[in-house]
Amino acid sequence: MSPSAPGTLYRARYVVGNSGEGHRIIRDGAVLVVGNSIGYVGRAADFDGEYDEIIDLGNHMIMPGLVNLHCHTTGAPLSRSLLEDAGNPAFFMSGLYDYGKFREISPGDTREVTRYSIAELLKSGTTTFVQVGGADYVDVFEEAGVRAYIVPSYRSASWETPDGRKLEYAWDEEAGYRGLERAVEFVADHPVDDGLIASMLGPAQVDTCTPDLLRETRRAAEELGCKIHIHTSQAHTEVGVMLSRHGTSSLEFLESLGMLGPDVILAHAILTANHPDSNIPWCRDEEILRESGAHIAHCPWVFGRRGTTMHSFGRYRKMGVNLGIGTDTFPQDMLGEMKWAAILSKVADNNPLSTTAAAVFDAATLGGARALDRPDLGRLHPGAKADMVFVDCGAFEMVPVRDPIRNLVYSAGKSAVDGVMIDGKMLVEGGRVTGWDEERLAARVQDIADDMWAQAAYRDPLGRSPEDLSPPSYPFG
Repeated sequence: MSPSAPGTLYRARYVVGNSGEGHRIIRDGAVLVVGNSIGYVGRAADFDGEYDEIIDLGNHMIMPGLVNLHCHTTGAPLSRSLLEDAGNPAFFMSGLYDYGKFREISPGDTREVTRYSIAELLKSGTTTFVQVGGADYVDVFEEAGVRAYIVPSYRSASWETPDGRKLEYAWDEEAGYRGLERAVEFVADHPVDDGLIASMLGPAQVDTCTPDLLRETRRAAEELGCKIHIHTSQAHTEVGVMLSRHGTSSLEFLESLGMLGPDVILAHAILTANHPDSNIPWCRDEEILRESGAHIAHCPWVFGRRGTTMHSFGRYRKMGVNLGIGTDTFPQDMLGEMKWAAILSKVADNNPLSTTAAAVFDAATLGGARALDRPDLGRLHPGAKADMVFVDCGAFEMVPVRDPIRNLVYSAGKSAVDGVMIDGKMLVEGGRVTGWDEERLAARVQDIADDMWAQAAYRDPLGRSPEDLSPPSYPFG
């Protein structure tokens, strides 16, 4: 292909191109970037067009940017060193309900935490992400130059745990409707177009939203022509609550309201009716997933660290369910999530072929792009956005290389990510984020967390400190 306008030609040992039928690895490949789009993908020797500049990356792999289908950048790092090896036994070791009460920081500090999260995402090859909450911090995402789908979150009830053992719901339907109204305004102001910032509606969790709020969300989404994002089938406690409240699984409840379809992204969908921990075989969850066309944002690590895994990633793929990958909490490491998605599926199915590196790479690129209706993302082909990741195949953890995708997923991870481009602009070079001082940012987040932990016992309803909720691995001397 001869491009109509010159651009920059990138050459590398490997290029993960896309033929329209799937990814393929091109040896001694080249990618032409024209503005914010791709003009050529193929063998370097076959390129016969013009270019302004040529950059020979040598022993590198150029691959499409990763699409993170679910993350919480505004607060996720603050759970680090707290939620591992810990949890509330009353809630099946989940930290959802009472571990977040004291994670209150100022808007200024939240901006710093969000910058840290974005930097972490970039360094693991993420070029597009779905950010749950954070509508007040659009300026930070714009400052970073990332491609973000922001999901204003709203709900009819908040979770309360007055004694640390019982879950209660504090209902306020009017607050839910006010949240929906604000979200509709935000989505109208940030439509999906050619820009970097887009949005969708986000009723927070299936168990915190009334049927009426969800019906109004569906109506608003159809008027706006936007997508819907909702947490569902994510907690053991939720399974029991939905059965007792509605006599259905969470997915059956959503289906009964007309909430499910190809415009819906289901965050997690781990504890569905067929899961061994749920064991409610009379529910129709698999049929619903197979027929509704809804997409799943799979975040394996946050569940795996609590001893829970999807049953299974490989099974859902065979059913024809579209899966993307997300980071959810911490670390914000898409390559690490890909590894866990593959390994935990193999464990769940007791089958080493249940899921492959290629399958999770597809989910983290094509699957996420499909969920967003963005054929110009998650792949390298002419006309796609110039969202690319440069992987150093000579990095210590990458060698020896025969199959660079397997090495990246199972062995190297983000340590091999050398550069990241979004919309034709380099945001990571030499493994470092170009726009921010990483050392200063890390130091600020440490200070913010130290202050937060010091105030934790005053904010927790039961006066519990971080040490009460999550004792350290070893005593401090």
